[in-house]
Amino acid sequence: YKYPQQGYYLHGINIKKPFIYDLSLSYGKDFITIHHEILKQLNKIEWKGIILLYGLPGTGKTYYIRYLINELQQKNLIYFPSDIIRILSSSEFLQILKPYSHSIIIVDDAENLSKDHPDKALNNLFNLNHLSHQPIIAAFNAYSPQTFSHYKSSSIIQYLFDKLDIINTRILLKTLGSQRDNETIKQPMTLGEIYTQITLDTKTQNENTIESRKKLKTPDEMIQLLAEQELSLSDKDNCTLS
Repeated sequence: YKYPQQGYYLHGINIKKPFIYDLSLSYGKDFITIHHEILKQLNKIEWKGIILLYGLPGTGKTYYIRYLINELQQKNLIYFPSDIIRILSSSEFLQILKPYSHSIIIVDDAENLSKDHPDKALNNLFNLNHLSHQPIIAAFNAYSPQTFSHYKSSSIIQYLFDKLDIINTRILLKTLGSQRDNETIKQPMTLGEIYTQITLDTKTQNENTIESRKKLKTPDEMIQLLAEQELSLSDKDNCTLS
């Protein structure tokens, strides 16, 4: 959708649903309750509340939002970069939203809504919610869940994304195929750090495979190596958590 007098455009994009092995393992057991509450409220036509997702970069906020978008396939969602919202006047913002009165608004890096006064970003977000009368999902790299005495508790959902504890970090790494020794994991890790580790492990495994194939002298040795790799992958795919 185009607004010639303003120079703003809205265009559709496809968001591929990201792979999340297990929500409770990736985000913590208590997150399952929050996830179901988010889905329940956003699927209500009459719910016009606000969802605040906090956490350091790499803890999986944006990754989860992409996952959530694919769980809400019967809804229109509009993504606004925070720097765009900051320069829009209230009337311009509402004009853009007018044809999409039943859409859900998504704002990433929402602390940037107030560039000079980050502490006012939350107030600006609530003002947008009040003016638009539409649900808002906002992700913050700063702040933490807090009490909003002037708002109904049923209209606000908050969650703090944090690093996984050492036990869940070890389990998730092992489940995703990491060869790293558990004893070398001595501190909590973010999802970003975990997936970076998996990428490094995969790269190392691929390099080792190439080197192994260079050393093979007969077709029988090559067939044996491929068979062992196939068995290893099969075991990995069938692994379960107790």
